[in-house]
Amino acid sequence: MRQRRMRTHVDASCGTLVARSLAVLAALAIAATLLVAPAPEAFAGTTSAPVWFPLRHNVNGDPIKVGCTYQSFGSQGGYDCGGYHPWWALDLMAPVGTPVYAAGAGQLTVVRSGNTGCSSTSNSVMINHGSGVYSYYTHLASITVSNGTWVTQNTRIATVGQTGLAGEGCAPHLHYEKRTGTTQSTAVSPGELKACRGATLTSYPRAWGLSTWQGIAWGTRYAYSDGTNCGAIPMKKPGEWNRYYNGSDHSALTGSPLAGYRLESTLGSLLASQAGGTVPIYSCNIGTDEFSSLQSNCEGQRVNGRLGFIYPAQPSGVVTRAIYRCRTGSGEHFNSPAATCEGQRTEHRLGYVISLV
Repeated sequence: MRQRRMRTHVDASCGTLVARSLAVLAALAIAATLLVAPAPEAFAGTTSAPVWFPLRHNVNGDPIKVGCTYQSFGSQGGYDCGGYHPWWALDLMAPVGTPVYAAGAGQLTVVRSGNTGCSSTSNSVMINHGSGVYSYYTHLASITVSNGTWVTQNTRIATVGQTGLAGEGCAPHLHYEKRTGTTQSTAVSPGELKACRGATLTSYPRAWGLSTWQGIAWGTRYAYSDGTNCGAIPMKKPGEWNRYYNGSDHSALTGSPLAGYRLESTLGSLLASQAGGTVPIYSCNIGTDEFSSLQSNCEGQRVNGRLGFIYPAQPSGVVTRAIYRCRTGSGEHFNSPAATCEGQRTEHRLGYVISLV
């Protein structure tokens, strides 16, 4: 490249056995985050076309900005596309550390590794999807799977970095290509890249009313994905805190969703029992608007009950993400991992939850 409303599962006394079980499960959830496990390997020999958007949200929880594409124009931060790339490729702008996922199932080859920071040589991987189709990912900070691993579209394969960008300004991004061979000269249009947005299956660039990635002006389009299993509610982890939406209203639950609400995103995991450095967090109501609060009196509003326990400050030794309390222009509250509150008003940071991403 050249340059909402929240409804909650209110806790109740369910007996000593249940309480002890929840405590054990919460402890297991914390312990699991301390382990660095390799990405899960698909069944050997499984292949599928690279049709999934290779990023979800950026590491800050925000959507992904599209940079230079094929024959695109526009500039930002000193980068000028100026018709670059002259071959089919997508530059997806995201901070260092943003997870990268395989665009489809296949066998991964590590092309280059061992580079750090804004280096002159990039870390890169390629996936063989069968039938002569490959996907290529470069400028990576880290590669999280081994050479020869079989992956699926749900496998986290790497993180976004700046490697190979020493002569080009060092703006971190994922450079992505679909190929019909192993060299750059075989790059072709990536076509429609699918993404789940809550329960809705969409695809880019069609979601923007465009039929091609060619010529998209720098920074004019944003994309995100909630994964590849649209609307499915996975087996809940202890204290899992999900955000749901019914088309006009949000709810944040640690229990089952309300009727008519679909899964929008997972915020993270609250602890079911108090651990060192955590404080209670509550579900509250102000009129018909529900919101989350660290105050047991819900800031003078109606108390629905306790959601769980949250870290008010970022802990060490635990993988966490920040959660913010947000407010729309109409006054509805919702919670978000994005410090920008997805373009709405940021009231304040609630704290840190155990990351499940």
